[in-house]
Amino acid sequence: MLSQPRARVPSPFVAVCRIGLATLAVFVAFGLMSSAAVASIYWSDGFESAIGRSNLSGGAIEPKFVKFPSQADPAGIAVDGSHIYAAIDRSFEPDSIGRADLDGGGVDANFITGVSEPQDIAVGNDHIYWSSGFPGPEQIGRADLDGGGADPAFITGTDSIEGIAVDSQHIYWAKGDAIARANLNGTGVDQSFIAGTSAASDVAVDAGHVYWTNSFGSNAAIGRAGLDGSSPDQAFIRGADQQPPISFSPQALAVDGSYVYASTPVNGFLDGAGISRTGLNGNGLDVKFIGGDGGDFPLTSGLAVDSLNSGGGTGGDDAACRKAKKKLEKAKKKVRRAKKKVRKAAGGKAKAKAKKRLKKAKKQVKRAKKKVRKTCT
Repeated sequence: MLSQPRARVPSPFVAVCRIGLATLAVFVAFGLMSSAAVASIYWSDGFESAIGRSNLSGGAIEPKFVKFPSQADPAGIAVDGSHIYAAIDRSFEPDSIGRADLDGGGVDANFITGVSEPQDIAVGNDHIYWSSGFPGPEQIGRADLDGGGADPAFITGTDSIEGIAVDSQHIYWAKGDAIARANLNGTGVDQSFIAGTSAASDVAVDAGHVYWTNSFGSNAAIGRAGLDGSSPDQAFIRGADQQPPISFSPQALAVDGSYVYASTPVNGFLDGAGISRTGLNGNGLDVKFIGGDGGDFPLTSGLAVDSLNSGGGTGGDDAACRKAKKKLEKAKKKVRRAKKKVRKAAGGKAKAKAKKRLKKAKKQVKRAKKKVRKTCT
């Protein structure tokens, strides 16, 4: 009978080393995950052709986190679980929609072309939306998340369109004297969804409310209403209501699960420009949350926030949302390849086989869309 091998008992030194290495591996893995998933506030800087970034506490500022080529000036910006998007306005070259990875790399200033005078941008679970305005036609464009299927005139007949936002059911846009709304498929346009705004320049939305900026004059404030347009408050956050009263003229707007953020001149530009932060209940306005120190912080026309740790933004677990969206992009690419093969197929069995593959690819897209809606909302 064969004898059983005797189990080796590690020495205390070896055991301690193994525990130490395992602990180190855990810390390293945690550090890698943390560095790859840092919730941030982003702002556009048209003068530097860049997008800046800070953490949610307003620290660790990176003024040129994303750098576009010279003259590719970002205006409105948006962020999802995979990318940062920007409405690119050029003086002497065609305008576009730009995109970069969340780590600041993979910069593509021409992610979507054929765009005219883009003002702002928003990203939903399935599509990217952008507003186009003066001196071009006032309209809303739409494209797939991978940049395909672009329709620059998805919604037309609007007027004075500026900021744009999107949730799981509707598109919202600021148009000076009102906040407008439409269904995600472009139908049901309501040009006066929330009336009585004062030079409304931007709009944002969270799980319970629509927010907008009344940008100038004595009416300068951040407004708020229910998602159905009910109980509009044109002065939900106003500098004149603070103790003591302060100068506050909000421009660009963003919201997450904890705060409302706005770009603003600080003290009538005497202290430069900055980004303010206020609690979702309208209390605790801090006009010098970022900037406002008399330095060269830009009066940005684009503001966005992701919220991996703040309960807002895309919702759900960000890593899972990002993975679901990547699968959706791959599935859509398979559909486009399958369509090409159907067109090229000579006929007979080859044509039937290509159509079968296209049908299968479309089913994959349908499943992927369901996964995105479940994970990211």
